[in-house]
Amino acid sequence: MKGIEAEVMLLINLSGIVIPKGSYLELYHHLGIDNYREVGAAIVTCFNHDYCKKFIILLPGQTLPMHAHRIKEETFTLLYGDVDGLRVGETLHIPPVTPHSLYSKNGAVLEEISTKYLSGDSRYAIASINLNPNRKTRVREF
Repeated sequence: MKGIEAEVMLLINLSGIVIPKGSYLELYHHLGIDNYREVGAAIVTCFNHDYCKKFIILLPGQTLPMHAHRIKEETFTLLYGDVDGLRVGETLHIPPVTPHSLYSKNGAVLEEISTKYLSGDSRYAIASINLNPNRKTRVREF
């Protein structure tokens, strides 16, 4: 996992974003750590109150799999790299119950501003992901 963490930190550094103290980095390995580079994401949680701020980091060729949230509403801003035709500075709004995924050909960093993250609110199109309670690993505190 150290190699993956180093790749993620390189993208964070290249993007120039500042990670607030007290934030933490988790690797979301939806289909197992062996498939992380294809399916997954690195997510930095800055805070999670009534509203939430996160950074989503996708490695080159990585997909955050199709899913929807029953309650959570999200807005993503592309800060660095490429995602699904978005240009840097553009935003993507995802209302509750809207299926969505993210893919980056060359790697990307997005900012997520959303309503509060609630455990169990996500439903994935790939049924086996919903049955995997160990799909994320905390790897770093900032």
